[in-house]
Amino acid sequence: MDRVPVVPGIASRFWLHAFGKTWTEYTSDPRTMLELQLAAHKWTLENVLGDVTGVSASPDLFSFYGESYGLGCELGCDDLTPWIASHPIQTAADLARLEAIDAADNRYTDAVRGWIARMEPLLEDYQIHYADGIMQRPITRLGFGYGSIGVFTLATDLRGPEIYADLYERPDFARELLRIVTDKVIARYRWLGTLAGGAVKGMYLVDDSSGALSPGSIRRSFIHAWNAWRRSSAGR
Repeated sequence: MDRVPVVPGIASRFWLHAFGKTWTEYTSDPRTMLELQLAAHKWTLENVLGDVTGVSASPDLFSFYGESYGLGCELGCDDLTPWIASHPIQTAADLARLEAIDAADNRYTDAVRGWIARMEPLLEDYQIHYADGIMQRPITRLGFGYGSIGVFTLATDLRGPEIYADLYERPDFARELLRIVTDKVIARYRWLGTLAGGAVKGMYLVDDSSGALSPGSIRRSFIHAWNAWRRSSAGR
């Protein structure tokens, strides 16, 4: 049987705590963020079994909430991580405003573009020295990352926990929200493909919040959104 590749994913809040740093310090300037990421990824390579072959870096201004921020959520933060401070989707008018947002050109993408321009030139200043004596340069280009936190998780961030009741009490409203969010995820996927010089060969889709749905809710309210995304990505 073929083995599934393992890519360890350790959220920044865990290694910020280990390094004695706060989220505010981490996001204070590009060099601080870059050095903390390189140190964290080096430690992961040396201590956690997996299939990653080198350290990476990326503008990490919003942790897992960049997509949500770009689509209208306001964020707060504590010492180690940001969090969703408001859920902007409450009415049909809010759905119209959401649909007007460009998944490839919004306040999230603007912020990340600015940080790429400031952070990328710093990469040439670093060389990774591993405990086994191997030396390696980090990556030379930064990007947005080829993935999404998922359709239903985005809908939950945008609507709040009421989305679960909406599936039963306001099914048309919930279905329209999921349709719009699905379109945003697909548009993001296609846009990332243009940045990569062609079609992206695959992307991660997390969607933790969909794990709280019953099989019946998935079949009744969510499977259409999932299938639309799957068709857009050729199932990869």
